[in-house]
Amino acid sequence: MTDIPRDSPTPAKTRPPWSAQNTPKSPLTNGHVVTAILPKNRLRTFDDHVSDDEEDKTAVEEREIQRTKRAKNILPISVWLDTVINLFRIERSWELYYHLVENFPEQLMNKTFFMGCEPQIIRLREILCLQLINSQLPELDNLNPLKRTEAVMHLQKILTVLIGYHIIFVKASKDELVRCFQINMGRFNATLTKQCIHSLMVCCHELPKSIARCLSGILQTLSHQITNSQLSVHILEFLVGVGRIPKIHGSFTYEEFSMVFQVALKFLQHSRITSRERTPMTDSQARMNQYIIYLAYEALTVWFLAVKLDSRRSHVSHIIRQLILANDGGGLDDQALVFVDMLERFSYSDSPLKKYPDTPEIEGLLQYRKHWVVGRSVQTAQVVREDGLVKITVRKPVYLLL
Repeated sequence: MTDIPRDSPTPAKTRPPWSAQNTPKSPLTNGHVVTAILPKNRLRTFDDHVSDDEEDKTAVEEREIQRTKRAKNILPISVWLDTVINLFRIERSWELYYHLVENFPEQLMNKTFFMGCEPQIIRLREILCLQLINSQLPELDNLNPLKRTEAVMHLQKILTVLIGYHIIFVKASKDELVRCFQINMGRFNATLTKQCIHSLMVCCHELPKSIARCLSGILQTLSHQITNSQLSVHILEFLVGVGRIPKIHGSFTYEEFSMVFQVALKFLQHSRITSRERTPMTDSQARMNQYIIYLAYEALTVWFLAVKLDSRRSHVSHIIRQLILANDGGGLDDQALVFVDMLERFSYSDSPLKKYPDTPEIEGLLQYRKHWVVGRSVQTAQVVREDGLVKITVRKPVYLLL
């Protein structure tokens, strides 16, 4: 490495071969040197117009000439989107309409492609929400219920993509978007309902305020669909996901929390009833069934911890009684026992789930042990180390909270 002194002259800069001096004169500009890149075949979705006040008259005229030349290579995306909207409204050919609704969602995912088309995007959302809420598709040729359901599924997918454009929507438009997913749950078939549940889960992250305003109605709809074997896992995953977003259910009342608990408890009761009538399952089916039951307890746990501390005690008795009913009035299974232990631990305090290391008992200290009966529990204090460390053990019945 050579040490160059500060007062050494700056080396002369060589002009790169692509500089303006080496640019050939273009016949399109009457021999003037043009340093800009020549237009090629490309798509533009917005106008790159610059105020004419910033240029002199000659530069403006040259710029207009260049824009006229480029116009042959520019596709006006706003015009294309207007055409798509008209097809959604008045098209009669089923083949053309189906081809559009099937392939348009993939194109709509490219937000850069539709940059500068905000008025058209807003109008597209209005038309699709109006059609889906009122269940009014265009008067298509040879339209039957099966084709209608398939078209609605593709329209719902377009609405799901439009969630990504929520920044240009007003509050009422966002609420209508969420309500459209809510209304179509259970309207046609299980596949469309599952699609709506997944879309609502996306809305929980993108439109949390709109979800919070519609969540009570959504829970009522889900409570009627929880016993559907094709939807139970998706509903419970939705409940677990929503329960972990406090800003959505921060203003929930006692009745609304009870509604959430009832959805998960209803599934546990239905699962126990169907398990007696079900034929022997394969290993994969058994694992899937265990996973769904785990999701139900996970939903109960997440939402119980979401309740304010001073209100948790009022839910405990109802939850345990429903668990006993789900187990045919007999003893609770292992998962239910663990869940009840969680209820007791967190009903009065948010104590951390910390496991302390086991300490070996020293024979000479076994005499320093004492038992007490406190309420319906037995508490034991045992000195386990010579420095005076005491281990306290609490033994209590499972139904202490009843």
